[in-house]
Amino acid sequence: MSDAYTVFLAIRAVRAASLIEAWTRLVAGDVIPDGEKPRWEADIQHQRDAISDIEAKLPDKQLVAAYQRTDGEPGNPEADALAAELQRRNVDF
Repeated sequence: MSDAYTVFLAIRAVRAASLIEAWTRLVAGDVIPDGEKPRWEADIQHQRDAISDIEAKLPDKQLVAAYQRTDGEPGNPEADALAAELQRRNVDF
């Protein structure tokens, strides 16, 4: 696995963990008084900021190079994930 793909997977895992944590608290009845922000909202925003920082440090060229090292075949999880990120960034590859 390429370093770029490993970082990409870590970003996705953090995003998933944040959503699961938010859902768990919501289902558990973590009720918020009117006009107040949920206490977990700051945690989620912190995770989003951390993800944005990591994504910003992965230059497009590095992701393209990582994609080019894959076989590029549909169904290859590494190639598919990198291709999706490059498409999201609107980068030709």
